[in-house]
Amino acid sequence: PTDLEYVWNIEGHENIMAKAREMIDQAKSRIYLALLPVTFTALRPVLEEAIGREVRVVLYTSSELDLPGGRVVVAHVSEETLGQARGLGLILVIDGEEVLIGEWLTATQARASWTSSPLLVFIAEHHLRTDLYLPQILALLGDRALDLIQEEDRELFARALESHISE
Repeated sequence: PTDLEYVWNIEGHENIMAKAREMIDQAKSRIYLALLPVTFTALRPVLEEAIGREVRVVLYTSSELDLPGGRVVVAHVSEETLGQARGLGLILVIDGEEVLIGEWLTATQARASWTSSPLLVFIAEHHLRTDLYLPQILALLGDRALDLIQEEDRELFARALESHISE
């Protein structure tokens, strides 16, 4: 495989944040970023610079954040899901070309994967841009959702949407 198809592992919180800042600095057209509010402070200056370069910035997070010129999408999540998400530090996709997925393991341990594999970049961007609509779509469908979702997938949807899909 070419270098572009490799998945690189990055160790350490500072190294991960440095890679995120580098990617945001290099972004030319669009940035999709999912993060917890606690991670936002470290990336805010480079995100503001990107907005100044007329890069479209969309931020997915769990509470309101102030990012003038950017779009902040707040996903209301349960405490249980938030607890699970705390380990996932960030998902960053730039220009549909690169993805960085970081997880905070402990206060002192963190690791991330970075790649420009077109398939993995597509999957990450697709996840960021579509998952937030699922709860609303399923709410509109109501019980008809049961007709569409295969039985073996119902638990997955119920967990992902923090709702109970029952027979």
